[in-house]
Amino acid sequence: MSAPETVRLDLSHRSAVVDVLAEAFCGYPVMRFVLGEGADHPTDPGLRALIDYYVGHRLVRGWPVLGVPGAESLRAAITISEPDAPPHAEAEAELGRLRAALDAPAFERMQRFERASAHAEPPTRHLFVGMVGVRPGWQGRGLGRTLLERSFSMASAGGYQGVCLSTELPDNVRFYERLGFRIVAETDVDQLHTWCLFRPS
Repeated sequence: MSAPETVRLDLSHRSAVVDVLAEAFCGYPVMRFVLGEGADHPTDPGLRALIDYYVGHRLVRGWPVLGVPGAESLRAAITISEPDAPPHAEAEAELGRLRAALDAPAFERMQRFERASAHAEPPTRHLFVGMVGVRPGWQGRGLGRTLLERSFSMASAGGYQGVCLSTELPDNVRFYERLGFRIVAETDVDQLHTWCLFRPS
């Protein structure tokens, strides 16, 4: 069976990417850590605001956001960060909008998690996969693997030393290890345990 088609997305696809990732990540440990039980619902305003920030601050910088298109909507998406990011006014504005959308404790939890996650990354010049998600009805068909393999190709072509990501689910750790990732750090943020994994180019 041939690999699914993947396309690079831009700001015009922003809401479509948020739709996919809100379905894929509702109830996910990080979302529940930041937002509480509201994160269990893909239409929750806090969940959508948080995911919209993660998508938007990459799109405004021109960083890679890829998707697997379907007949009527995106089926899967991945967001990727590049290293050595200089200050960026539009990206800072995205953070300001998130601050306004969340209550102060939730925003503080998000920032603590982001600091811990960034600190765990290896000291290599790498691409970082922020989120990779597949709509529930399309899971198990290799779409997430295809998007991750695109990130591997981008890392190699761009001269990066590898691809890094983090996860908070043990089953995900095993999935990523089968793709060549290895655990490089483990961190606790309050009750949340996170694994940082790296796959060399």
